[in-house]
Amino acid sequence: MKIAVVGFGYVGLRLAIQFARSNVKVNGLDVFAGKKSVEWARATVEHFDLVLVATNHSCVNYRSLLIGVHCIVDTRNAMSGTQVRPDKVWKA
Repeated sequence: MKIAVVGFGYVGLRLAIQFARSNVKVNGLDVFAGKKSVEWARATVEHFDLVLVATNHSCVNYRSLLIGVHCIVDTRNAMSGTQVRPDKVWKA
């Protein structure tokens, strides 16, 4: 399984560490992380099995995740107001 964690703040970084300790491949997506973040692009995110949203930055276009990602777990209600299929976005 390959997971992308969006947001490496207080919650996201700790979640990424726990997934990695469980032998899950984890990458970070964060507009403020600089060189440590993978590129925020459809070609990049569509390779992940799951995207976990751990932040809600106003400068991020979360709707762009709907195009290339199969499953999104939204812990910050970042997808609110966006019409999605119920089996695609899970609120946690």
